[in-house]
Amino acid sequence: MRRNRMDCRLPGRRYKAVFDNARAKRGRFCVAYEAPPGSGGDSPPATGVIATKKTFRRAVDRNRAKRLMREAFRLEAPRLGEGFECILVARAWMRGKKMQDVRADIARLFNGGKSADRQEQR
Repeated sequence: MRRNRMDCRLPGRRYKAVFDNARAKRGRFCVAYEAPPGSGGDSPPATGVIATKKTFRRAVDRNRAKRLMREAFRLEAPRLGEGFECILVARAWMRGKKMQDVRADIARLFNGGKSADRQEQR
């Protein structure tokens, strides 16, 4: 079954609920606000992404940061449980990084310190 590209996105109305009940996990390139398990019901894993103007002055940098975080989450989503919801906030160190770096950082955040590549090798 082919998934719609919007399936991984957190609806705007859910942001406040996630922020109110979330715990923050800080990575090198982003901060993840993770909602308590099961708060999303039985829906597929979803994320919201934020790249602020204060952190990235140029729109092209903000858009690239958001695109990198969305893609990294999409690749990690199969490892996450149903109903998983989080919000990813870009940090300034993401500027100029490659997709592999951001994906490894997000994998460490969600997999308790283990990168996705290491898990695939096992």
